Order: sequence, then C-alpha cells, then structure tokens
Amino acid sequence: LAEHSVGEKAVLVKRDPSQYWGDEFPVDQITYIDTGDDPSATLAALESGQIDLNHQFGVELIDAIAKLPHLNLNETPTAATGVARMNVNEKPFDDVRVREAIRLTVDHERLVEIVFRGHGLASEDHHVAPMHPEYAPIQKVAQNHERARQLLRDAGYDNGLELQINCVANPVWEQNSCLALAEMAKPAGINIKVNVMPGGSYWGQWLTWPFGFTSWGHRPLGVQVLNLAYRTGGVWNESGHSNPEYDRILDIAGGIADPKARSIEVAKLEKMLQDDSVISQSLWRSLFS
Repeated sequence: LAEHSVGEKAVLVKRDPSQYWGDEFPVDQITYIDTGDDPSATLAALESGQIDLNHQFGVELIDAIAKLPHLNLNETPTAATGVARMNVNEKPFDDVRVREAIRLTVDHERLVEIVFRGHGLASEDHHVAPMHPEYAPIQKVAQNHERARQLLRDAGYDNGLELQINCVANPVWEQNSCLALAEMAKPAGINIKVNVMPGGSYWGQWLTWPFGFTSWGHRPLGVQVLNLAYRTGGVWNESGHSNPEYDRILDIAGGIADPKARSIEVAKLEKMLQDDSVISQSLWRSLFS
C-alpha cells in the first residue's frame, strides 16, 4: 500500500518479486479512485479514460454505457434483491391478512420490467434465489387485487388502507420499486405514500420502521439470509418474523451439507415465508460493471 487518502484514492504497487511467494504479478500498480456518490461522475471517469473498471453501475446508466464503444458492460444475475418488509409487531402489519393483501397486489414480472428494464428475475416473496444451490421451485402467487380487497375487508378495512413506506433516495431503483408497489396497490384500495430519505437517516433506524424497503446483497447460500433476516431474534430480522416451526426446519436445513437434500427442507421454509407474508419482494437484480 503506497498511498491511502480517505474519500480520494488508494494506491497499490507491485512488491519486489523476490519477496512474493508466487509467480510474478503482471500488474505494476492498481489505483482505486473514489468518484463520489453521483454515478454520472463514474461514467465520466470511464469515458475520459481516468479509470478502467468500476465496482458497480445502476441500471439507469446502462444505455449511456452502451453508447461508448470502448467500454464492455458486464452483467451478472445475482441474489441481490430488495424487500418491502412489514414489521409484524406494528399495526396494521400485525394482521397477516393485511400483509398478504399487500403482497397480492404485485405483478413481479411487470415490476422487473418497470424498475430494472428486464435485467433481473421475478422473485417469489421468500428470499431464496434460483441461483442458490438449495433453491426449490414452489408455486408462484399471481397478482390478485380482488383477493387482496377481500382480505382487507376480512381484516376490518372496508374503506381501504393508508400506509407509508420509507426508502432511501439512492440508488434510484429502490425508490422506483416503492413507487411501482404503490401504483400496483391502488386497485386494491391500498394507498401507499413513499417517503424517500437520505441514506444516513434511513439506515440509522432501518430496523425500526413499521414499513420499509431494504436492499439485500447476494449471499452464496439461501440459508444464510434465511437465518439473518427471518429467524426469531435474528440480528437483521427487520420484520420481527417469529415462527417456531420455521426456526425448527431452518435448524434441520442448516445441518444438511448436500444442496439437493437441503432443498427439500428449504422448500418448506419458502412456503412458510410466503404464507407469513412478511415481505413483498420485488426482484432478483442483475449487477453491472
């Protein structure tokens, strides 16, 4: 490490080959440059040749990148996602009928087109992705506004429901996911106000919001996120989900090394999360660099 300046850059230089354990490294120097929060600054740095590679691009810039002939856009389908999660300890989300009604308003395939221009996969509201080795295909739930309205009436909301969902301003796809959810929920009589917040304000209290949108990164195994986010008392259990039978089966799944055998138990967990309706999960994101 030859140079390090927080918020500016870090420089790595090749060490003396005689002090290195392997073959000679073919790169003399790597410079990491912080271009800030504005993605257009990163695009400008690539266009001018200041940088050769960036960590990640938002989907809103891929058309601009495609117009630059010297750039190659790399796209990878991942288990990165976003969830509109409802805290089961807060009204009206303490009623599973309300949570299910919200979940049933979403057309997942349409949401992928609206929010991510089709660069991603439709999700199934259980936070296990098709690229996870233990993923188990289960029956998808279609958009059903009539059923959603009936569930609200059963829960005592004959005149519909007024809600607010909190989300961050950047990256833009997160607030766009919330806006798409709000539009899809209207025909069921659910009016959702989207409260867009600075990241610092949102993440300082993200575990406490009654209704919030949270981005989740890719993890190699489905059981990793099932433990983090939905186990009783889990450190990132933002929905307050607590189901003893879910915890019991998750223990079993976590003890099975073979992915195919583990998927039998994971299928049960996926169905439980659908039925408990603690999240409306928008999509599996492709990532771009």
